[in-house]
Amino acid sequence: IARDRRAVARELADLQKRLSDLVTSSFVRVRISQVPLDENSHTPADTTVGTVRTSIQIDPQLNIDITRTDLPARLSTEQSAAVQVWVEDAPDNVINRSALLRLPAQAGFRVTPPGDTLKSFTGNTVSWQIIAPDTVPGGVLNGTLFIKVQGADRNNSSITVADSITAPIVVEQKAELDLRFVSGSTTTSRQLSKGEEFALRAVVKRLGAAGISGMTQVVLVDPSGTFEFLNGGPVREISTLTDSVELEWRLRTPDTTLNTATLQITFIQLPTDVNTGLTVPVRNATLTAFISLVANRLFVQRFDIPRPTDNFVPGQADVPALGLVFDNPNPRDNIFIEAFRVSVREEPGDIPVTDIANLLGRIRVVGYRYYRTQLAKTTDTGDILGEVIITDTTANPVEIPFDSVETVTPEDFDSLVVLIDLSRQSVNRKFKIRVDDVRASQLIEGDRVLVDVMDINGTLLRNLAVDFESDFLTLLSDDPEKIFRPFPNPFGKNSLLPDGATGITRFSFKLESSAKVELRIYTLLGRLVRRISIDEPLPPGLHTRELWWDGTNDMGQEVVNGVYVALLFVNGSKKYQTKVVYIK
Repeated sequence: IARDRRAVARELADLQKRLSDLVTSSFVRVRISQVPLDENSHTPADTTVGTVRTSIQIDPQLNIDITRTDLPARLSTEQSAAVQVWVEDAPDNVINRSALLRLPAQAGFRVTPPGDTLKSFTGNTVSWQIIAPDTVPGGVLNGTLFIKVQGADRNNSSITVADSITAPIVVEQKAELDLRFVSGSTTTSRQLSKGEEFALRAVVKRLGAAGISGMTQVVLVDPSGTFEFLNGGPVREISTLTDSVELEWRLRTPDTTLNTATLQITFIQLPTDVNTGLTVPVRNATLTAFISLVANRLFVQRFDIPRPTDNFVPGQADVPALGLVFDNPNPRDNIFIEAFRVSVREEPGDIPVTDIANLLGRIRVVGYRYYRTQLAKTTDTGDILGEVIITDTTANPVEIPFDSVETVTPEDFDSLVVLIDLSRQSVNRKFKIRVDDVRASQLIEGDRVLVDVMDINGTLLRNLAVDFESDFLTLLSDDPEKIFRPFPNPFGKNSLLPDGATGITRFSFKLESSAKVELRIYTLLGRLVRRISIDEPLPPGLHTRELWWDGTNDMGQEVVNGVYVALLFVNGSKKYQTKVVYIK
């Protein structure tokens, strides 16, 4: 019986196979064509003839094929796009439908919401929203999208069907436009004369690998409406932008009194990114030019004055510190030089000295003609423009107003010289003379208006004062023995030096050749108080900072008030002697 039952099962399975194309309910009639034998009597088994009706649903053939897709082939960086596939021929008996999206292996691709690459779906379509990387090396990335859909037989979930596709995708660095002045900056400042012609130049640079389409328009905006355009109107059009385009506007400043103006360069029409269909983003959407309309400019350059030496003795007069050449480029107007601001400085720190009267007795500014005739010792004094007598109350820097203005005629030059008289106090110090600023003016419509004094590159003199200073000048005594002396003297714990040091005195000395030096401090009775040595040889010349004493002995104890004897030993031999007073 068991064997016959298996035979019946096989026949039923064959029947199901042959009826698999039927999609509506049907009936199957089973007829017993052979009766099995009873195992004991070996006679045919009893049979009861009857009819059993069973409804059988025969499903369509299992399949889930991708029939249609909507996939992005080319994206710009940061662009969002939909990925969608259809399985329109999948029959209803395909259940538990799921879809997997595998993004390109290159880093940076994202799906939104995050983690939504594997999803279940019903119906015949499934979609994802993907976002391209923020940036791609080299500007272009070639990748592949992989999509797989699958489902299970609703009669037997262990039976599954699947289909998959791969599709290429290209990501291009998004198109951008960069707007800058040709110098690379986004702002510029210009100082111009009235009625002067000038040019503003900007560069529009295309960035990224994505294609662009459409016209680009850039405009120069003059809110005041007073500038004259000399090479066309304010708008510049770019029909094709493959890399970069330089734009130029030539203008003329208004022929009016002094004022300032702001000009702006900006986009008024932008192309579109061919991938996104959106307007191309820009960097530095607006450039700004700050225009200062000065009546004129006065250019200045330093010139060196030949000197036989940079070492001078106390009381020496008319020592040439430095000279300045002024150039008036204006073709119409005179420029008037009214004053110099001069400072006296010393190292370290290049700071103004606090005891200017110990160095100088007078500072004056003269014309170059006077300087030349003064050297030739003629009676022609020429033009002495301004001078200041230095006293203990004179501030540093020193303002030197001119008794009468110096006129620099149009398109002409003028040379002025700074002369100094040295103090009669022998302090043995190095210092420099610096011209910190020059005040100049011009008459405009009857008004005296200040003019900027600048170097040939357009940088104001007051911002370049370090370039307008003399070489080091040294004030020495006539007597070599007197060169060796302390400063300050007397000194104590509260003594302040020009460079800010406190509580010390420094010794100045001059070496004829390289040598080792040692400073010894004695009491008036000849007892050694302090020995200060410099191990390395010092070069020849004046020295003002290497040897100093802080009023202590070799044990680090503070000495008592009084007068002490300082001896300078050079290469082990006594060379010079002086006295120093210590007051607590």
